[in-house]
Amino acid sequence: MEPEFLEDPSSLDEHWIILVCKAEKPRIETYSIKPGETIRHECVDGRVIEFGGDVKSEAKVAENHYLYRFEDVLDGFIDVSEDPPKVVIPKRS
Repeated sequence: MEPEFLEDPSSLDEHWIILVCKAEKPRIETYSIKPGETIRHECVDGRVIEFGGDVKSEAKVAENHYLYRFEDVLDGFIDVSEDPPKVVIPKRS
């Protein structure tokens, strides 16, 4: 799907967060959270990692774990081949 057809589903009461886990092979999870809520992620090694959901921009929150705000990725994609993963916004002509 072309990114220009996507809309940010966030609202004043909640926003969407994208988690990239690179503990083994890249794994992507999305979460709808309200301010002050905690994200629980069960990693491939069995650890449960909790993150605060108050992400202002890209953030490394634990070893091999990165959070992104949906609105920062809306017009592009996350390149998980990079370390750390990078948000890529294609140039429009």
